[in-house]
Amino acid sequence: MKLISTSELVQKLKLNKNRMFEVAIIKNIFRFTHFISFDGKLLYDTGIDSQIIKWKPEEFLDHYNAVFWQIDQII
Repeated sequence: MKLISTSELVQKLKLNKNRMFEVAIIKNIFRFTHFISFDGKLLYDTGIDSQIIKWKPEEFLDHYNAVFWQIDQII
């Protein structure tokens, strides 16, 4: 299982515009799944609660500054 930083995730999203990434934050025994896409301007982040949050890339980077992600699939 390879983990990537939030900045690496944002770069991958920018390179794969309009693709949906299924990613997870793994903390101890907990797994927090997100579905994230990028339309060229905003990141669309759908969490386990099905709420969609729109982020500017820099806001997303600030919010998830010290987080590492696992990419499960790219749709």
